[in-house]
Amino acid sequence: MKTLRNNEGFTILELMVALSVFSVAMSIISGLFIQTLHTQKILGASIEASSNTSLMIEQMSREIRLGYNFTTSTAPCSALLPDFSAGLAFRRFRGASTAVVAYEWNTTSSTLERTEEMGVTSDITSPNVKANRVCFRVSQNGSAGNPWLITILGNISPRNLGVDDKGANIETTISSRVLPSDISTIGVCPAGWLARFTHFSVCPL
Repeated sequence: MKTLRNNEGFTILELMVALSVFSVAMSIISGLFIQTLHTQKILGASIEASSNTSLMIEQMSREIRLGYNFTTSTAPCSALLPDFSAGLAFRRFRGASTAVVAYEWNTTSSTLERTEEMGVTSDITSPNVKANRVCFRVSQNGSAGNPWLITILGNISPRNLGVDDKGANIETTISSRVLPSDISTIGVCPAGWLARFTHFSVCPL
């Protein structure tokens, strides 16, 4: 006669093995999930930095194309780039009038600043972006028929994500549409401009 056993189940050893396997599997899955979230965060920040860089270059390009009498600051950009400077100033047409515009790389805050005339200085890089380097070089070849060429070198990265040293390098050269031969009048330097912008030795006239 067969006796029914109702007390069959898992042993303590089997439960411990099952729990161990489950814990290891959950640890692996959790680690992958956290890594995925971190990667997604970095990717989003990198896309934002790239978008802000494009907007920054586009804004400078629009103004430089309408600019003339370009000059660079006396502040060097880098010991490795002796012919590049950390600032650019020029006079820009706006309708029938003109204005002096200055761009300066602020190495303390790692931002690119813009100032028009003697107005308020504002950042053209977003708070989430770090300008690791922004350098300017002006070339013109000394002929009144040659346009000004402005070369910009930069390195932009997301800020506060642990990837500041992995910024994207940018390099572009912008040609002014204004030729030296087109300039028939000499502008007036804003009063006190050179005193305020101490990194420039010449005001764009």
